[in-house]
Amino acid sequence: MSKLSFAFALMAFSSLTWADTASCTIEIEDVNAGSKSKVEHSFTFKSGSEAQRKHFALPGSKFSCTLAFFDLKSGTMLSCQLDELGHNFVQSDRSAIGEGSAKNNLSFRYISSFHVLQSYCK
Repeated sequence: MSKLSFAFALMAFSSLTWADTASCTIEIEDVNAGSKSKVEHSFTFKSGSEAQRKHFALPGSKFSCTLAFFDLKSGTMLSCQLDELGHNFVQSDRSAIGEGSAKNNLSFRYISSFHVLQSYCK
């Protein structure tokens, strides 16, 4: 392999390993049960693409939740819904990564459920 071919191969490999990724953690607290859990997910993002989503269930409840990851400039958003149709839902604001790391906090009480979610991406 020539030096030029080797240089091109090295550049191609390094561009793949340095792809823009964000590692996100969602800490979930069930206040009534006194339990905590975590969901972790990595996103690979491209500027101008649609939001990527990580769906997860809230342990001990009928809620299904979503962490939406937009891009480095637009941040993240948390939402949870009770039923499949989404008639009963809660949603956080959309964070801005320019503040440091993308963080969202969402706490809600619904009938006998009381949950606190904290997400952060870096």
